[in-house]
Amino acid sequence: MLTRNKLKQNPTLALQTDHATVTEPKTLKSALKHPLWLQAMAEELAALHQNKTWTLVPRPHDANVIGSKWVYKTKYREDGTIDRLKARLVAKGYTQVPGIDFDETFRPVIKPTTIRLVLALATSSKWLIKQLDV
Repeated sequence: MLTRNKLKQNPTLALQTDHATVTEPKTLKSALKHPLWLQAMAEELAALHQNKTWTLVPRPHDANVIGSKWVYKTKYREDGTIDRLKARLVAKGYTQVPGIDFDETFRPVIKPTTIRLVLALATSSKWLIKQLDV
């Protein structure tokens, strides 16, 4: 069996598609040359818009604009075959200065469907729930 760890140790392995061989791009410019990575980026942008991740606002004169970059990853199945190409748009948060660029922080928000799923699993498995902060 070909595990993810073995795949990482062998730099010659790459994504085998119907027509070409693809490796994980390091830059946006190289990702834009391959249609599968373009599709992965389009899916990520669609998800960000669907989840209403951000709202476009005018730039404040006294604020630093935080840049972003694309991170590319090939996801594998347990048998070592390619599951999918994943592209993530991430903020360059390391450029922020506390007290200047932000005053407060926020924790990730859980979706109500996830809470219902966990409660359903707990009920059907007869797990004890001691506390639930929502």
